Amino acid sequence: MRLPSRISTCTPMTDRPSSNRSGQWWTSGLRPYLGLAARGESHLGYEPNEGLGWAGICGVAAIRGISFNTATSQLLASARPSSLSPSKHFRHGLLGALACLSVNALSLASAWQEGAPGTASNPTAPGDARAPDATARPKISLPPGVTTAAQQSLARVFASYSGKVLRKDEVAVSDLELSLLLAQQSVEQDPDNVFCWRALFNATLLSDGTNPEIESLRATAIERILALDPGDEQMKLRRLAEAIERAPTAEERAARYESLLSPKNRSTLGNQIASRLAFKYAFLLQRTGDVPGFERWLGESVTLDPANPEATAIAAGYFRFASEDAAKEAELLMTAMLANPLDTLALRGFASRLFVRGAYRGASRFLDVCVHLAETPLPLEAYDALLVDAALARWAAGRPEEAENLLTRRQRQLNEFMRREVGRSDPAVLSDPKRLAELRYPVRGNEVVVRAAVLRAQGKMDLLKDVTVEAFDSFDQEITNYRAALGELQKATVPDPRQIERVTAEIATTRLFAALFAYWIAEDATKGDAYIKAADADTPLSEAAKARFSAWAQLRSAEPAKALEMFKALSDESPAAKLGLAFSHLAMNDRRSAAETLLEVWRTAPDTLFGIDARDRLARLLGAPIPTDGVAAQLEALADTVPPSFDRMFREGAQPLAVRVVWGTHPTTVLDPIPATVEIANLTQWPLAIDDTGPVRNILCFQSTIGVAGQSETLEIPYLFHPIDRNFVIPPRGTITLPVDFAYTDLGISLLSFTQPGCSVTLRAIVNWDTNEGGLRASAFGDSTDADLLRVEGMRLSDEWISSVIARAQSPQSIQDLANLVAVAHAAATASVRPELASDARKDLYAKLWAALPDILAGLDVPTQCWLLFVLPDNIPPLEPSLEPIRKSREPLVRLSYLVRRAAASTDVVLEEAIRSDDERIARYGAVVKGMLLHDEEVTRRDFNIGTGRPNTAPEETPLPTPGENPASLPGAKPETPSPASSSRP
Repeated sequence: MRLPSRISTCTPMTDRPSSNRSGQWWTSGLRPYLGLAARGESHLGYEPNEGLGWAGICGVAAIRGISFNTATSQLLASARPSSLSPSKHFRHGLLGALACLSVNALSLASAWQEGAPGTASNPTAPGDARAPDATARPKISLPPGVTTAAQQSLARVFASYSGKVLRKDEVAVSDLELSLLLAQQSVEQDPDNVFCWRALFNATLLSDGTNPEIESLRATAIERILALDPGDEQMKLRRLAEAIERAPTAEERAARYESLLSPKNRSTLGNQIASRLAFKYAFLLQRTGDVPGFERWLGESVTLDPANPEATAIAAGYFRFASEDAAKEAELLMTAMLANPLDTLALRGFASRLFVRGAYRGASRFLDVCVHLAETPLPLEAYDALLVDAALARWAAGRPEEAENLLTRRQRQLNEFMRREVGRSDPAVLSDPKRLAELRYPVRGNEVVVRAAVLRAQGKMDLLKDVTVEAFDSFDQEITNYRAALGELQKATVPDPRQIERVTAEIATTRLFAALFAYWIAEDATKGDAYIKAADADTPLSEAAKARFSAWAQLRSAEPAKALEMFKALSDESPAAKLGLAFSHLAMNDRRSAAETLLEVWRTAPDTLFGIDARDRLARLLGAPIPTDGVAAQLEALADTVPPSFDRMFREGAQPLAVRVVWGTHPTTVLDPIPATVEIANLTQWPLAIDDTGPVRNILCFQSTIGVAGQSETLEIPYLFHPIDRNFVIPPRGTITLPVDFAYTDLGISLLSFTQPGCSVTLRAIVNWDTNEGGLRASAFGDSTDADLLRVEGMRLSDEWISSVIARAQSPQSIQDLANLVAVAHAAATASVRPELASDARKDLYAKLWAALPDILAGLDVPTQCWLLFVLPDNIPPLEPSLEPIRKSREPLVRLSYLVRRAAASTDVVLEEAIRSDDERIARYGAVVKGMLLHDEEVTRRDFNIGTGRPNTAPEETPLPTPGENPASLPGAKPETPSPASSSRP
């Protein structure tokens, strides 16, 4: 995706008083370069400076006084990339002509270091080709603090809307464009605010990463984030990695990695950053075909930071196949498991390595952890298969009672599930205890077979009879299901022979396994013979299969001598055949031969029901436990190196993580910042990495509700998600803190609806969240907490106070004067919809407000005007006269604010005027917003099935709500109090 040629970005500067807290920033800093040259110069403003040192290598701004470390400085001084100066003609791509992208980071660095001339912000400043605004009214003389506060508030609005435009079910290209545009405007208004720069950085991640303009913009955002938040480890890593990747050849990139990862630099970088750089370097070497180098640096990555979950997982998957040493393979899996205890692949892999080698005690221990992580009350074949393995491991580890309990609890759990489901369709069954007791969920036959084998091993013959009946019922149900599926396949218009063959084979396999169960555990020759006969009728058995099952049938027909000869005559080396031979030896009282054969079966298949049953029978035959071999003993010792504290993290009621939210400076009004600090504590003795897959998932969720005193209804805010990967790892017994300002989220936008009455905010934070039927909940290692109730005071209205507010707003001396005006405007908007709420005297005051507002709004400077455009009530008739001069404004920032907040539909005349504007910025703003509205309207038509007779146009008799608009505002609907949160687009 490429940018079009000569796209003007952002807005010209507004006048800034000399007392601005940014000092020389505005005269030599960001604003001249984020804004386009209104004087007719290059659309980039200035040409790149070729001698910038740090900026020359990074392609980003050099900021005085900010140095990451010595290693970084050495890297950045080692080479210089080719010029990143973009041409004046960019190719069109998916994003089309993005506005606000003409930031030349090299120019920016030069300006910060040497100072650069400012750009006039007044519409009639020298060099500005525009004619004076014919609609302009006398400007109000504002104290410097008002403009500064308005800029900061406007920055919050832009940043929050930048994220809001993307929170849709379907995101269009125009949404991506608008998100980036708004984020850029946010940093222009408040360049010293890290939340604005984070909004810009996030917006660039969704833009065309191959575009040098976007790349330069993202690099600038990284630099500013690190300047404002030096503790952000992720940004440090990203800055280094992107600087390395700018080298034009793989050899140069490799040299930079080597330089950074030299022994003298590692301590400066820190092991966590060095580990992740080594991981990236390993894959660079893999792409160039250097396999030994890849293996070396992958190993170095794990050595530098064993808690790096990505590196340990890749290393375990790669190196385990390069070694035939079972202990080495298990150790790699264990390292990955310890780096991310929630990585079920590593955890299950480690447990399986122990299990398959006969290290049953360790296997049972870690399979139990797997069961805890995967536990579900719903029928799930994968979970049931895991339960079977865990039960077998418990039995083999000498705990058959626990194995039985595990499978019995699962059967009861599934029975309850089935009874609930049947009760939904047939409520009468809930009042019939007998019918309820008869409802049993048909679990897989192999699960019931393991239960039966464990019961037989314990000598619980009475229970075994009932479980045997359940097993046969399960097998019969499976066969019935397969036959129904086969019938559907055969009825198909074009039958699929491969599918038919597969299902037919499944039927035969199930019958043969049921027959083996009948002969082996149930000792029921009649049942076994019936299954064999049915299987042979469906799919004729091979001679070998017939011979094997004939021998079993002979064994259960009280003729062990004949059975022994038949088993000996078999050429079958399968565990089933060997087990039958051992039983025949036992029946002939040949204990030695039986023991040897049982031992052979166990060693051949130590992790199967055949092997574990053979081992159990052998132990009972010998009257002593069976010792493990050398490999199993080695693996058990390895498993023992994992301390019990690891298991305690997974116990019921354990709390590995704790989250807490502490409010910062209390907001005076809903228009103020809403700062908070989130603390996430690691309560374990293990370092817990912050990563996509865990153990601490890198997205925190907030649930919030807004309520008003005296009103029963509350406003539920959609889930707010916030990244927490500012750090790589939470150390053992350590805590990380995360600054958050909720004014930059949907909560801040929604609070604008409560300017006058005030409100209370409840907030819940969830770390390691997961979804369930009711929404989101804390999952494994997760925790949730409620912050203290946040109360934001409203404004008590009296006639005298309203009069004074209107008077002071005509010459405001503080931002609070304008905040009071906004509160009165919201109350007046409510009264315009519900006049019965206001007295006649109050209505007269509101009329004075609407009469004074046009001059007040038109007389403000650009940032304050734009801010009020967002926070004033929704478009209502009394507000229209105030918006009329705004619609004709030639200020690009004002026009953008109007389009984003006030344009009602894609047919808005202001949109069309903007698109036809001679100012490229305004024309682009109009095109982007119209594209967004057209897409949203099309989605609305489709979802509500309206306007289908006239594509891209809604029927005139069926007015469409604009995206986010309250449907109650449509003709014929019941009036409601207007709300910026409900009707503000995006």
